[in-house]
Amino acid sequence: MEAAEVILPGQVEVEIQAPQNLKQFNGQTVIKEELEIYIQSANIRRSRMDHVLFQGPPGVGKTTLAEIISRELGVNMRQLTAPMIEKPSDIVHVLAGLDERDVLFIDEIHRLNIRIAELFYPVMQDFRLDVIIGGDADGRVESIPLPPFTLIGATTHSGKLPKPLLDRFHIQLTLELYTDEEMALVVPQSAGKLNLELTPKAVSAVIRCSRGTPRIANAILNRIRDHATVQKVSKLEADFVEGVLSRLGYDKEGFSKRDRLYIRMLKDSTRPMGLKTLAASLNIPEETIENEIEPYLLRKNIVIRTERGRTLSKMMRNPFSQLAQTTMGF
Repeated sequence: MEAAEVILPGQVEVEIQAPQNLKQFNGQTVIKEELEIYIQSANIRRSRMDHVLFQGPPGVGKTTLAEIISRELGVNMRQLTAPMIEKPSDIVHVLAGLDERDVLFIDEIHRLNIRIAELFYPVMQDFRLDVIIGGDADGRVESIPLPPFTLIGATTHSGKLPKPLLDRFHIQLTLELYTDEEMALVVPQSAGKLNLELTPKAVSAVIRCSRGTPRIANAILNRIRDHATVQKVSKLEADFVEGVLSRLGYDKEGFSKRDRLYIRMLKDSTRPMGLKTLAASLNIPEETIENEIEPYLLRKNIVIRTERGRTLSKMMRNPFSQLAQTTMGF
């Protein structure tokens, strides 16, 4: 009897495919239940679904859920990012090309300039596109009727949207960072898609560094695949995975190099630090600090935000805290 062939990571070219429907989507349970009702209602009525706004940190599934909505509605989806829409002509042809019940997805919608945001007010409310024909002096407004469609916006800062735009999203859903229990479903599923066999302790190591974010977990798993492919390792033990994570800059607590720089900056400061000061000192954009670094550190009670600025929590100021000792060398 011949021995079964061992297929190593990398021998079969695979990628981590995004979930195709709500059943395949792990985590965000309450939001999935709400969306299932809204989608079913729209399909039963053969009508469009109300406009949806997804708020939450990067990498937790906003774009994936938009794709799932369009797929389960059985309609087409057009996707744009707000910085791409600089002038009305950048969006007119997209709106004109929509069919009834289609989905238009705009990522980073909080970054729409005010002129474009105002253009969307009648578009969202009355399905009417107002365009100016002619020059500024003698131009006239012409209204173009649009088919009823669903606008889905994704943002990390819903407070930065103009209120008239925000109010037109009748479905507003906030996605949270994933819990470790939810990540324990995501990581093995993604690993399996990459033909990676991780031991339970190896899975835990990946979860520890994933910051409650499936996108980060998937990126880590891809790098683990690269190392496993080159080193011809089939079953991935915790020691192997820990070694890869260390090479990627993660410490034993799961903090990245940027996390440690941020934490040490606050440790060395005698007073709370403002966002602008932190960004300038670390040479990291303010938006990156707010969206990618701070949400996880806030959830872990590493950092607190006050009216005066950012500061370390009492736990991190305690020299007897094991986490403080590991992270800051107390």
